[in-house]
Amino acid sequence: MSPDKLATIKATMADFYELTGAKGSTSIREITYVADRAFASKMFGRINTGASPDRETIAHEAAHHLEFVNPEFRKAAESWRNSNALYLKPEKLSKLTGNKQYGDDELAYPGRYVDPYVGKVYQNGETEVISIGVQFFFDPAKLKRFRDKSPSHFHLVLGMLSANGN
Repeated sequence: MSPDKLATIKATMADFYELTGAKGSTSIREITYVADRAFASKMFGRINTGASPDRETIAHEAAHHLEFVNPEFRKAAESWRNSNALYLKPEKLSKLTGNKQYGDDELAYPGRYVDPYVGKVYQNGETEVISIGVQFFFDPAKLKRFRDKSPSHFHLVLGMLSANGN
């Protein structure tokens, strides 16, 4: 990994830990590059930065660990996602976003979200609610848009970030 990418990762994770009060950090074991598409792994305690790690992507993947370590956060995120869905019949994410790079197995509930990706449905019940929300905290212009477009989502994430404990 290049020195610039490593510096971005270190600075982003320092900011992430400051923003979250180190919530989720107990499940992060490694930050690495193993695949071009970024992801977080609960099983391996991994954040894969993807081919082009930027602050928003790194923060997004780190924020998945907030759900991994806190079942109450996951339940609240799932409940929020479902209550903001137009209906609970998942559709192809590629159709909802217009992005053909999403696989046929990637599904989401259509809804009143700041981004269609927030509605993504996983077999294990995990969500994109917290990770998308935290991602916006790493870009001031996007954070304002997030707050204005989806105040309930913004306040849900802000409340989680402000909560005591993991």
